[in-house]
Amino acid sequence: MTRKLKGLIVLNIILLLTIVGVSNWERHSRTIVAENLPGFALQDSAAVNQLIFGNNVFKKQKGKLWLINDKTPADVLMMEQLLTILQQIDIKRTLTDKSKASISQQIAKEGIAIKFFAADQLQKSFKILGIGNETYAQLPDSEPFVVHTPAHKAVLHEIMGLEEAAWQNRTLLSTGWNSLQNLSLTYPQKPEQSFAITFDSALYKKENQIFYQVRGVNKIDSLLLFNYIQNLNSVRAMRYLDNPALKDSLQKIQPFCIVSLEDLTTKNNNTLKLYANNQTMLAFSERNQAVALVDARYFTSFLLRKKDFEK
Repeated sequence: MTRKLKGLIVLNIILLLTIVGVSNWERHSRTIVAENLPGFALQDSAAVNQLIFGNNVFKKQKGKLWLINDKTPADVLMMEQLLTILQQIDIKRTLTDKSKASISQQIAKEGIAIKFFAADQLQKSFKILGIGNETYAQLPDSEPFVVHTPAHKAVLHEIMGLEEAAWQNRTLLSTGWNSLQNLSLTYPQKPEQSFAITFDSALYKKENQIFYQVRGVNKIDSLLLFNYIQNLNSVRAMRYLDNPALKDSLQKIQPFCIVSLEDLTTKNNNTLKLYANNQTMLAFSERNQAVALVDARYFTSFLLRKKDFEK
């Protein structure tokens, strides 16, 4: 073996040992840094009973129900997703010494106060600030960090900065085979297509069977009727529109369809006035006096005519 070859082998060994050493040092350093970084995540979603996002106060009620600002029921699915996201908040990266001071000043002036409570005791308090798609978070007497949720593409500051209307219950209609009492769809411009589904209480008392009638239809497609009612278990809005001018203008326009629901659970009762414009469909919900954007494709399949129920 030549002296030159021996030298190359020794050099390669030194390089390998150096790489391994640097790698171990970096891994050890990251561990130390990670252990010393503050935590922003919600620790126990089952124990939390109050959340504060700026001016919005979320208070847990019975079961999975939440109330916003002591008056507005929160959407159950949104709250479940929110709690999952809050548990996954993690630090994405630290800031340079140069940017820490300016970001900290911005957070102090413009940041949204975030607070988590369990058994009415404050568990965590910090402020967040959104700049573009980045969310900055800072605990009291600490430095700011960029935070994110690794498992979600959600932009944290956009979620925590939502207005009250965006959190409210998006379920517009909710009923089923065991609870529907009356459902009517009225088409003002085409009354012959209107129909009403009613619970047959006489047959129930006589034979103890749940049965529904479609007024004006003698021979009913029972399978279609059953599936139709079952699909009404959760008719949801895509989102609510906080637009007073739009709300006032819709009151002056005749809806193309009016949906009225009477359910055994009275809190599910509601009347929807539907409006369509090209590919957009809006619903005015009488129950919460709100305008909602709805999925036109879904509602088109829901808007049957009386003759569709004929066998």
